[in-house]
Amino acid sequence: MGKSFGNFITRKEVFLVIDMLLEERMKAKANKDWATSDKIRNTLADFGFEVKDTKDGFTWRLNK
Repeated sequence: MGKSFGNFITRKEVFLVIDMLLEERMKAKANKDWATSDKIRNTLADFGFEVKDTKDGFTWRLNK
């Protein structure tokens, strides 16, 4: 069974948190802080979010 966000957090709020984490990940990558960048990506993956780096930045999606 996957992890639950609970009934008290809206989808919009979850996506806002994801956006903040991804912004921090981009800052880490810009500073060549690969450990932090990887940790954020892996943590998001643990919650079912797939992050892919692209030449223009990144894309992300929620796996079903």
